[in-house]
Amino acid sequence: MSFQALFFGILQLLCMVLLPACRNEGIPVSDNDDDAIYSMRQHISDKSISPADLVKAIETRDIDATLKALGLIRKMSSPEPFLSVIKKYWDCQSNICSAEVRDFVGDPKVKLEFADCLIQAKKNRRLAGSSSEYADYVRQILKEGRPEIFERAVIILGIYSDPEDIHFFVRVLQQEDVKSFSGAVFAISYSCAMKVNDIQDLAERFHDKEMARYLMETWSALSFVRKSACSTYENICSKDMR
Repeated sequence: MSFQALFFGILQLLCMVLLPACRNEGIPVSDNDDDAIYSMRQHISDKSISPADLVKAIETRDIDATLKALGLIRKMSSPEPFLSVIKKYWDCQSNICSAEVRDFVGDPKVKLEFADCLIQAKKNRRLAGSSSEYADYVRQILKEGRPEIFERAVIILGIYSDPEDIHFFVRVLQQEDVKSFSGAVFAISYSCAMKVNDIQDLAERFHDKEMARYLMETWSALSFVRKSACSTYENICSKDMR
């Protein structure tokens, strides 16, 4: 695998983390007024977004606008005004949400992105309380083995950085399945629980030497991410932080 291929592979993985709207295929846009939806999407794509915009995107069940909004929120240094909205729709009680909206936010392609926003907010110390509920949801999605969202769920669980999930990531890697391999590589490369000797031992057991090389090169290329995350938060891999 060339350095150029590795570079673009890492960019693709980062896009999957930061801009999941790039991977929003498969959920139909709701039947609403086309002009209103276009205006809302254009407003959100211009990176000028308010909590009211997020509420409107969800209430109109517009998948494109919702995922674009969540992608922007995830990159904000101060996402607090939006977190209460996301938590409200995460629970989405019947006295708050209509049946149609409950179905919309209950779709794993949407709810996974809610979980990602809340997990990252907790990791960045922007969210009080535990984020274990959101990680448990991601684990449940992985148990269901849905191929269309499996890789995305692997990456989100990797961001959660629980050492107890390392064995799962290792099993995914050992399957050497191209459909889930890159997501598991990113997840394990983000973790503070694995050391370089662990990665080397794992790579040596691969039958596919190109995959072994990709694992080692990605691990090295993302060292700056681990260094920043693990040094900034001393207990980043500890459940006590969650």
